[in-house]
Order: sequence, then structure tokens, then C-alpha cells
Amino acid sequence: MNGISNRKAILNIPSEQWNTALYRIKELGYSTIYDIMDDWEEFNKVGQAAWYNKQLEEEMIINVDSVVAVSPPLSEKFSFLRTDIICIGNGYYDDLLGENNKYISRKNNPSNKITVGYFGHLSESWFDWELVENMLKDEKIFVEIIGYGAKEATINNLKKYSNFKYIGKVEPKNLYKYIKNWDIGMIPFKKSKLSEAVDPIKIYEYIYFGLKVVVTGIPHLELFPNTLLYSDEIPIVDFIFKVYKDPIEDNDLVVETFLNESSWDQRFKKMMEYKNIYNTEIYHYETAKNS
Repeated sequence: MNGISNRKAILNIPSEQWNTALYRIKELGYSTIYDIMDDWEEFNKVGQAAWYNKQLEEEMIINVDSVVAVSPPLSEKFSFLRTDIICIGNGYYDDLLGENNKYISRKNNPSNKITVGYFGHLSESWFDWELVENMLKDEKIFVEIIGYGAKEATINNLKKYSNFKYIGKVEPKNLYKYIKNWDIGMIPFKKSKLSEAVDPIKIYEYIYFGLKVVVTGIPHLELFPNTLLYSDEIPIVDFIFKVYKDPIEDNDLVVETFLNESSWDQRFKKMMEYKNIYNTEIYHYETAKNS
């Protein structure tokens, strides 16, 4: 280990154990990075991350050599502690999703029905089931849900709609079997400090599969290719039909640029180089979008 000249330790859980270990890690000559991947304080408020202690997280932010955050709200939240926090979003693994499954989602839907899908955790704390039920009130909108964490009563309530399908857990390598028949991916999160701070991995995966995406509760995702933020100015059913009928906003170059810069390998590389990558990515994205 002594022969390694550029040793870096990445910490992403601001627990008591890691705060204690931090000093020993620095003594061993490692450059330390705290990677803020979620708003742990807000998770704690909804009964998760029971280990969380606000003081310990702030101590870690102050004592590490550098800090990165997955979303602008997270970097802004802690800007009172230090002004050099940079934003590097999450990412995806194409080999996990299937290299042959890129842009596999249905482009030319010959039927009159629209399939809207979701995969991921289904916590009642942030998942907007009421919004999903409002979609189901139009029989031409079909909703497929892949995931876990929902209450049985919630799923049973939605099963009264013939256009609702709950699939349950699916391994990432098998997601394409369902997504190839989707028209729109959705991230229906309730508006809160918790949802505003997240940078959900599924957004990168939706875009990889070629889906248009409808999002609620996470404003910064509006910057992502073919992603539209719903703000209840019109009924959700009308919004879904509009998104479905409107041509894709962003060209292939925009999407390719985004995906090339958003793999997990690229995220790790950016973190190791520690440049202000967030501003650079937005520049590249806007350049590609306008070309």
C-alpha cells in the first residue's frame, strides 16, 4: 500500500463508526471524500436511517478533504459548512441492464393504449399512490408497477382497476422484458425535502431504455433528456396524453452525450479527478441540445 501515491477513501454513510474511522484513514495517508448520496436527515424523519445523527454528518463534511453530492439541493443544503461541494449525479451500468437493450422501449405504439411504468422502491413515505390512481381513471392508460415496499392494502385497492398491473420484484437484468412494452417511465414522488434531494438511479435507466419520463417532486430532473416535470396545472391524465403524443424533445446526440457521461465508471472517474463536473455536464448537455 505504501507504493500507491494517490490513495483516496470514499465515505458515504456519516455514522459514528465511520466518523471514528475517518481520522485513522487520514493518518494512513488517504485523501478522504464524503459522497452525499441522500438526505439522511429527511430519511431519518420518516423512520429510516435510524443511525443518523446531524452533528456527526456535519463533522464529517468539515473534516474530510473533499465533498461531492448527487444533486444540487444536497450541495446547497450544506453550503453553509463549505463552499467547495461539487455535484456529480448517480449513474447506471449498461452491462447490468443489457448492452443490447439500449433504447428498447416501444417507439411506435400501434394500439390506443398508453403504458406507463415504474420500477423501484414503493415506500408510502414518498410514493404518490393517489397520482397513480388518478391515471388509472382513464381506461386507455395502463400502469405497470415493478418493485417492493408497498402496503398490501394499497396494491389491493388499485387492483380494482383492470388497467393496473403489479408485477412485484424483478431482477435488473430482466427489466427490459417489461420496459420494451412501456411508452413512458414515471417517478411519482410526493413533493418534500426528501424527494427534492434524491437523484434516483432509475432516471438514468429509464433514459437508457429510451423512455420518455414523467416526474413529480424532484425539480432538478427536469434538466435531464426527455424528462418532463408534472406540476398539477392540468389533470395528470391530460399530461400523460400530451407527453405521449408530443415528439421527443431531445435529439440522439443529447441523449448519447448524457448517457456517455452518466455511467458509474464515469462517475467514479469524475470523483477521482475531482473537477467541478456538474457545471461541465450542463454545458455539454446544453451544447448538444442546441446543435
